Amino acid sequence: MAWLALACCAAPSIASAAELLRGHLAVGYAKLLNRGAPGGSMMVGAGVDLPVRGTLRAGADVGFALLGSRIVERGSLAADLDYSLFEAVAFTHWKPPRGPLRVSLGPGLFHVRADLSSSGPAAFSDLAVEETAPGAALGVTLMTRRESLL
Repeated sequence: MAWLALACCAAPSIASAAELLRGHLAVGYAKLLNRGAPGGSMMVGAGVDLPVRGTLRAGADVGFALLGSRIVERGSLAADLDYSLFEAVAFTHWKPPRGPLRVSLGPGLFHVRADLSSSGPAAFSDLAVEETAPGAALGVTLMTRRESLL
C-alpha cells in the first residue's frame, strides 16, 4: 500500500517532468587521434535532458562509434583490427540565450575495443583491446534556433 500511495503522489511530478524532457539524435564522424590509428568512420548517439535552471539542462547520452580498421603485417602474416567505442555520459548542457551553440560537459564511462581477425591470431594477440575506463566528455554543438520534431 505504501508503494501505491508513493506512486500516486509522484505521478503528477513525473508527468510534468516528462513534458520538460527533451531528446536528441546525433550522426557524425569520429576518429582516434593516436599514432597508427585508422582513418575514422561513423558515429551515432542519442540523449535526453531536463531543465535545471535558466539556460542549464542536465541529462544522459549514449553513443557508438565505428572508428575504422587497419591492417598490421608481421612477416608473412597479416591481421585486421576493427576499432569501436561505446560511451555513456552524464552531461550538463549550457545554451546561451542567443546564438546556435550548445556546450556540454560531463563525466562518462567509455568501452573501447580493437577486434582482431587474422591468419595467425597468436602472433597478434598483443594488439587486441577490450577495456572500459572512466573519463570526461566535452562537446560543442551547432543547433537550430527552434526545436523541431524531426
